Formats: sequence, structure tokens, C-alpha cells
Amino acid sequence: MGSHCWCFTWRHNKLVLFAIFAVRVGYVRSGWSGSRPRYCWFCSCGGGLALVLVGAALGFSTILSCFLLCLPETSTATILFRRAQRLRRLTGSGRYKSQSEIGQAELSFNQLTYNAVVIPWKINLLDPAILFSSIYTGLVYAIFYSFFDIFPLVYIDIYGMNLGEMGLAFLTVPIGVALAMSLYYCFLFWVINPRIRIEGLAGPEQRLIPAIFASVVIPIGLFIFGFASRLSIHWAVPSIGAVLISGGMITVIQCMLLYVAMAYPTYSASLFAGNDFARSSLALPVSCGRAHYLFRNLGIEKGCCLLAGLTIGCIGGVVFLYLYGAKLRARSKFAI
Repeated sequence: MGSHCWCFTWRHNKLVLFAIFAVRVGYVRSGWSGSRPRYCWFCSCGGGLALVLVGAALGFSTILSCFLLCLPETSTATILFRRAQRLRRLTGSGRYKSQSEIGQAELSFNQLTYNAVVIPWKINLLDPAILFSSIYTGLVYAIFYSFFDIFPLVYIDIYGMNLGEMGLAFLTVPIGVALAMSLYYCFLFWVINPRIRIEGLAGPEQRLIPAIFASVVIPIGLFIFGFASRLSIHWAVPSIGAVLISGGMITVIQCMLLYVAMAYPTYSASLFAGNDFARSSLALPVSCGRAHYLFRNLGIEKGCCLLAGLTIGCIGGVVFLYLYGAKLRARSKFAI
């Protein structure tokens, strides 16, 4: 829905808000709730805090939903369709039709189903840019879920923290997201938006500039986390690596989703669903605890080096997409 209801100037702002409000703090409280009986008072306060946060989230969702209903329509096809409807109503003549009406009148149910279900999957599998975006976002998503397995190995087994103290290490995620999204928003506000107002919309590859820097930050964070996770080094150092990983991860996902929305506006909603399916499918084994065996068998350092090597290979993909994405889109019959 967002791809049709928000103009290009503000669409990325909505994605930034989504990134900030998507961060959950439940794992922080869950560590203390199962730690020691003497923290029961903290659990009670945490339960009330959780209810407050849930209420605030529901209130924000309600306000945002009402706000969406009041937004003006920005889809060109819908605007022309309503204008044709208005002309038919005023003139009493049925000859006024928009191009979308003419095109859809010739489509059968099977063709509509094919366009809505099959074509997005064809784009995901056959278009190199979309296939890479799905694989890369799935990889960084899986790395994020590996935190749930690697954090206990580092902060409990190495640094001797209890469950509550280890849960606080997950605060590196919202800290990294907040820092990354602040820089990302500044880039959009002071660089992209003025350029759009003066020169008009440029190619969607311009939205990949933050992803290039973020794709470098992710392996750096993995190397810091892997090699600094030892008793002789303070626990704050691997936490800094986790902050870098979280910030790079959310920046890459935001840039990739925005690139998909701008390059394929007609199929953006379906492509988002396909990207989400691919991202969740790649992260599913990790979320089921498979990353635990990876780090147990290889060790923290080698396990992080393996993940860092995979992300380093994706840096070239982001740079290639930025430099030659326009040529790839020119050869695609689905892109604009």
C-alpha cells in the first residue's frame, strides 16, 4: 500500500519510521524475568512497562492508520481513472476512459492472476538486481537472528554475565538502528530531497549510496565482534561491533527496499512480499538455533569470519548495482 499512497519524496521517510519502531525490547526484559528471584520487583515493573509500550504502539498504529486514510492519492493510474469517472458523470458520455481501464478491460481473470502472482516471482528469479536484493537482505537478516545464539556464547560463557545482564547486550540493536537511521535521514534530508526538488527524480541507484557504506560497515562489525570476544578484552568492544552490524543491517534493508519500490513501482507490493518471503526463508534455519552449532563448532572468531566473508562478497554486488543498475533496468521489461 505504501508504494501507491506515498510520493517518492516521502516514501523513504516512512521506511525510516518503520525501521525505528520495528525495534523490539522484549528480549531485554525476558532475560531479567528468568534470571533470579530477587529481580521479581524488576519483572513486575517490566510487565507494566511492557503494557505501556504495547498501548503506545497500538495508539501510534491507530493514529498512523487514520493519517494514511487522509493522505492524497498519488498513483497516476488511479488519478486518471477518477478523472475519467468524473468526466463521464458530468457529461453523461461513456467515451471517457483512462488507459488503465482500457488495458484491464481486455484482461481475463487468468491474466490478472498471472500478473499478480506469477510475474513478481519471475522478476525475483530472473531479474539480477531483484534476486541480489532478496539474497543480500536475507543474509543480513539471518546475521541479525544469529545474535540470539551468539550473544549467550559471548556474554554468558566468556564474560560470565547472567541472563538479565546478557539481555541488556541486545540494546546494541536499537542503539545501532537509531544511529544509522539518524545518519540515513540526514543524507536524505540534506542531499536527496534538495536534489529532487531542483533536478527532479534521479535513477533509483542514487538510493543505494548509503548501502555501499553500510555494506562495508557490516563485515567490520563482524570482525570486531569475533576477534574482540575474549576475556582479556572488555565486553564493550564486541558490543561496539554489534552496534555496527545492526546499523549496517537496517541501512542495507532500507536502501534495497526503496530501490525495489522505485525501480518496479507497478509490482512493488508483490516484490516486497517476495523479498519478505525470501528474507524470512533464509533466516528461518538461523532462528531455529542452527547458528548455535556454527559458532560451537567453528568458534566465535571463525564463525564471524565466515559471515564477514559472505558480506564482503556482497559489497561488490551493491557497487555493481549502483554503477550498472540503469543498464540492467533498461534491459528489463518490468522496470521503469
